[in-house]
Amino acid sequence: MPTDLENLISAINQDRELAIEVLSNLPKLITEQGDITFNLDTPVQVPTIAKLQEAITSGNIPDRLKLVEAISRGLVQESERLASSLGIQQNSPFWDALDLQENTDGDTLDPLFRAQVEGGIRMPYDGYTVLTMDRKFPSGAARIGDWLLPNYTEDIDQRWVSRYSFISVTTHAAVNTSYYWRYYYIYRYYYGYYWRWWAYRNNNINAYKYLQAQADLTGSMMAQTFQVPSAKVLTGMLLNCQAPTTYQATANPRAILVESSFGAPDLSKTLAIGTFRSADLLQGAAQSNVNIDFDRPVMLKANKSYALVVVADANFMVNISSNQDNTGGLFLTQDAQYWDQDIAKDWCFSLRTANFGQTPEILIEMNALELSGGISSTKQSLLAEIPEGTTIETEVDINGTWQPLENMNSLSSLPPYSPCRLKLTGTETAMPILDVTQSEITAFRPATDLLYRSILKHGSGNIRISYELIGFNPTYHTFDPALLVNTTRILPDVIETSITDDENVRHITATYSVSPTGVDYKHDIIGDTDTASIIYDIASIIEIKA
Repeated sequence: MPTDLENLISAINQDRELAIEVLSNLPKLITEQGDITFNLDTPVQVPTIAKLQEAITSGNIPDRLKLVEAISRGLVQESERLASSLGIQQNSPFWDALDLQENTDGDTLDPLFRAQVEGGIRMPYDGYTVLTMDRKFPSGAARIGDWLLPNYTEDIDQRWVSRYSFISVTTHAAVNTSYYWRYYYIYRYYYGYYWRWWAYRNNNINAYKYLQAQADLTGSMMAQTFQVPSAKVLTGMLLNCQAPTTYQATANPRAILVESSFGAPDLSKTLAIGTFRSADLLQGAAQSNVNIDFDRPVMLKANKSYALVVVADANFMVNISSNQDNTGGLFLTQDAQYWDQDIAKDWCFSLRTANFGQTPEILIEMNALELSGGISSTKQSLLAEIPEGTTIETEVDINGTWQPLENMNSLSSLPPYSPCRLKLTGTETAMPILDVTQSEITAFRPATDLLYRSILKHGSGNIRISYELIGFNPTYHTFDPALLVNTTRILPDVIETSITDDENVRHITATYSVSPTGVDYKHDIIGDTDTASIIYDIASIIEIKA
C-alpha cells in the first residue's frame, strides 16, 4: 500500500504534467486556427482566438457591413457638402462621389438626358414659374430701397436736450476708393416632393450674404456711437446741424452707418449708406434738424454698439451737446483708421425707428403663384433678417384655406393658381425684413419619367456603387440603375437595400461585373412615377473603389 507521502508525490507529478501540457499549448491559441487539444485527465478541445473572433462576428457580419457602409456614406456626403460649400476640390483613393451639385458629372449634351440636377437627380420639370417675393399693392407694405417691411409709423428717439456748441466735420477729397461690407442672412426653404431630400438634409439654410458698399473714406471725419435697449428697425436719423444752408453747397455731406468694434466705429462693417435730405439742408441759416435717410432699413440689436459716420468735402457743422447720450460717445479720426473718443461730448442726434403697432401678426399679400398645368412643388429662397423672437412664413391658399407653404408636401392635386401671402410675427418695434430682389418662390411641376446618364467614366473589374434615394415609394416609383458600356446596358449582379425607420430614405448598393479591366462606362439610370405630385430624389451616387 502506498503511503500518504507517495500519494502526495504522485499528485504533484500529475499536476506538473498537466501544467506543462497547458503551458505548451497556450501559444497555439494565438498562432493557429481551429481547435487545440489539451490532453488533460479528459481531452479538452479549446478554440483558438482566431476561431473565437470568427464565431463572434459571423452572426452579424452583414449588419456590421451595413453599419460601416452607412457611416462611410455619411462621411463621404458630408465631405462632399463641405468641399462644395467652401469651394475646395478634394480627391480620395477610396471613393468617388458623383458631382450632383454642379452637374459636372452629368452628360447634359446627350439628347436623352432628362434629369434636372440641383444637388441631386430628380424627375425633370415639365414647367416652372418664379415669383419675386414683393408686395402685390404699394399700400400693402413699406419699401426702403430694395427691402420690404410691414407698414409703420416712425418713432423719434431724441438723444439730446440742449446744444452748447458745434464742431466741424472735415474730410479731404477722396483719393482712394475703399470697399466695405454689409452683411445679413439668407434663409432657404425647400418644400414639396420635388425638393424632399433638401427637407431631409436641412429645412433651412442660414448663410452670411455679403454685399459691397462703396464709400470714399479718406482723411478726417467724426462719428457718434450709440446703442438701443431692445431690437428696433432703424429707418433714418436726425442730425442737428449749424446753419446747414451755409455749408451744404460745397460740403456735399453724406453719412455711413457702421457697426462698432470694442466701442469704436468699425469701417469694415458698413450696414447702410445715408443721404441728407436736400430740402432740410435748405431750411435757412440757423441750426436745424436734418433728416438722414438710409438706402435700407437696419435691424438694430439690443445693447449692440453702432456708429453714424459723417463725411464731407469741406467744412460741415454739426451741433454738439454735453455727454447726454450715455450709450455712446463722439469719436474723431484723422486717417479713417484710428479713432479717439471725446467722452465729454455727443452729437445732437435722434434715431428714427419703425413702429409696427401692437398687432403681433401682420399679413402682406403677394402676387399669386401661377403655373399652367398645375403646381406640385415649390422652392423658396428668402434673403431676410429675422430678429430673435420673430417669425416669417409664406402661406398659400389651397382649396380655399390658407396653409403654410410646406403643406404642398401633401398635395393630392395640381393647382394651377394659388394666392400667396407673407405672415410676419414680431413686436411693436421688431419685425422680419427681406430683400425683395433676392427673395423668390419657384413653383414646379415635374415630369413622370427620368433618364440620367453621366459623362464617360473609367473603371476596372468589379464596380460597387451606393445610391441614396429620398422619398422612394415602390407603390408609385421605379428605380432601374445600370452601367452603359458602349451600347450595352449592364445591370447589377448584386443589389442590397436598406431603409430607414421612417421609410423616407433608401440606400441601395449595387455591384457590377464589368470586363475587361479598364473599361469605360456611363451611369445609366431610368426611373418613373405614377403621379407628378409624388416623386423621389436621388440624393447621392458614390462609387466605392477597390
